[in-house]
Amino acid sequence: MKEKRTLVSVLIALAAAIIAIVGAVAILGCAKDKLGTPQDVVVDDYEILRWSKVEGAEKYAVKINDVYYEAQSNELDIFELTDKVGSYTIEVMAFADGKEQSQPSEKVVVEVPSWSGKLAVAELNDGSGYLVEGRIALAEGKVVVPSEVDGKPIVGFTEYGFKNCTKITSIIIPDTITSYGDIMHDPFKNCTNLRRVKFSRGATTVSGFEGCEMLKEVTFPDEVVSVTGIFKNCKNLTKVTFGKNFQNIAKGALRNNDKLKEIVIVEGNPYFRIESKCIISKSRNSVYYAMSDAVIPEGVSIIDEGAFRNTKIDTLVIPRSLKRICKEAFKTSSIREISVPSGVEFVGESAFMYCRNLEKVIFEGESKIKDLEQYTFAYCNNLKTIVLPSKVQKLGQLIFVDCKELSVRIPASVTTIEICAFKGCNGAKIEIDENNEVYSSEGNCIIHKPTKTLVHVSDSSVIPAYITKIGQYAVTGLTLETFKVPENVVEIESDAFKNCENMKDIYLPEGLKKIGERAFNNVGFCFTSLIVPNSLEEVGASAFANCEIYTGRMPYEMDSSSVWTKTQWGEGYHHTYAGNAVVIVFGCELRYDGKYPFVYSMIQNEYVITKEREGELQQRTIKFVEEVLFIPKREGYICVGAIGINDSVNFDLYEARLLGGYEMKPIRKGMAISLDALEWLKVGKTLKISYEEIKTDING
Repeated sequence: MKEKRTLVSVLIALAAAIIAIVGAVAILGCAKDKLGTPQDVVVDDYEILRWSKVEGAEKYAVKINDVYYEAQSNELDIFELTDKVGSYTIEVMAFADGKEQSQPSEKVVVEVPSWSGKLAVAELNDGSGYLVEGRIALAEGKVVVPSEVDGKPIVGFTEYGFKNCTKITSIIIPDTITSYGDIMHDPFKNCTNLRRVKFSRGATTVSGFEGCEMLKEVTFPDEVVSVTGIFKNCKNLTKVTFGKNFQNIAKGALRNNDKLKEIVIVEGNPYFRIESKCIISKSRNSVYYAMSDAVIPEGVSIIDEGAFRNTKIDTLVIPRSLKRICKEAFKTSSIREISVPSGVEFVGESAFMYCRNLEKVIFEGESKIKDLEQYTFAYCNNLKTIVLPSKVQKLGQLIFVDCKELSVRIPASVTTIEICAFKGCNGAKIEIDENNEVYSSEGNCIIHKPTKTLVHVSDSSVIPAYITKIGQYAVTGLTLETFKVPENVVEIESDAFKNCENMKDIYLPEGLKKIGERAFNNVGFCFTSLIVPNSLEEVGASAFANCEIYTGRMPYEMDSSSVWTKTQWGEGYHHTYAGNAVVIVFGCELRYDGKYPFVYSMIQNEYVITKEREGELQQRTIKFVEEVLFIPKREGYICVGAIGINDSVNFDLYEARLLGGYEMKPIRKGMAISLDALEWLKVGKTLKISYEEIKTDING
């Protein structure tokens, strides 16, 4: 009996031992590896919480003031998680299946300061709410704009807003804000350290972040419909996300942002989609906006106004589906070469304006384009080659302004070349099809055949003698020093010689009857005097601005046969001559080299102008010759002085300057007859001009 009990006891002990061993093995087999503790926990300048990766970790938990957030990688955006004034304590833990979670990291504390003292509010006139603004010297760091003050909502920004608050780094805008102000207010302009923005859901239109250089990513809530003049010159902007109701972005709103590489439009937006780095308008089937590395998708029919404006694109393929290129579509872009398919029916004004890298443009095949609008290729300074649409009829005004290296053939179909189409194109090679019935390129000019009008001329042109009119801006921009108006010209239109900065001498023929407004205004600094023929009948405003005029005619007050010779009495003691000339020397004895007059002599005389003022008739005596007497010009000769005929007195020349404007800056300089001659030239005395023929050295 005793042996049996002993055996039972042994068996029980053995079973217990086995159970203990199995339990220990089980316990050892189920023990979990423990993950390392996250280290180097920091919050960067863009309010991204970051920490070092933990080996073996599959995800992380971030505890912010007892609220847990899951992170799939070793970072978490806490910008909107810390959107109230106060203190935030942050810890990070690592997790992985089958492993024990890590210990919490060291705590990081983030402070969101109170707005008190840093912001100011202004009550609305009706007392319903407030507008807010930042105090430039005090507003800094993260700013949480309160939703209300004294129980009344903050609904917008003052005209100053947060302009030039360069110390703020992020801002939370409450949903009570219903307006960012008009585009001129620009409430966050030049907040150069602003990095993050949470937009109000209460405003449908957003504006006002120009020059916020540190912004990188922007997300608009679904409530935002329109974006106006907003992120220009935000140089570090890389990504913009638009919501479901986005419908409109102002032209230029995202310009000068070279780092912008991604635009997102959330799924479900009925108005736009993103394709090939372009915002595509669904209703118009058009490129609404394009980034610098965009490709125009096949099937698109329109490039909208300003779509590629200021892009850094170099080359671009236009799809065969395209029908319209709208106004300013490529303005100021970096495109170098473009071929426009024959199916394109319209190119809007200024479409390629200021494309300074553009060198070659081809309108392919039987193009349907009839008109090329104004400024289409204006200021494309490097444009060398263009093949115009084969059936084009109109070239708009200033279409090729300042395209100095242009080589172009104008087809026979062209019936209209508007004014200034080739302004500033001195040096351009322009050929007109010989079958063109309206225009000719004879003598390297552009001539309107029916009216015999000179439309455009360059330094190398030889103007045909049959020309009867110098057209508006026709001669502008030449680098020549001398210009002889053809002898059959009867009219010079307005601004004809504008900006001929090197011009010194211009010779006008007898028979000229009309000079238009500003015809010789802003010619050369050394263009000092002009001899007008006695045939002249009409002078436009400012035609002779800052210039000295010699004429054989008598003043209107002495001979009323020509109205342009009338001297006007202005305010006070001032008087003005026709065309705003500095002075008009009347009564000159003109002689002629062929049809071109020169001043042989001038006589000092005087006349009286009158003005009724406050019931009294006032009079003033004006002399023919007064003030500085810049020398008259004669083709092939140089003026060397003057002789007082009555007393045989010789007078030398000196270099004179004509000052003008409020700052009295030099506006004309050149040789003038000695001031002694003016003192000697009393009424009734005559001054003869001395010339010497310019000799040409045949030996060079």
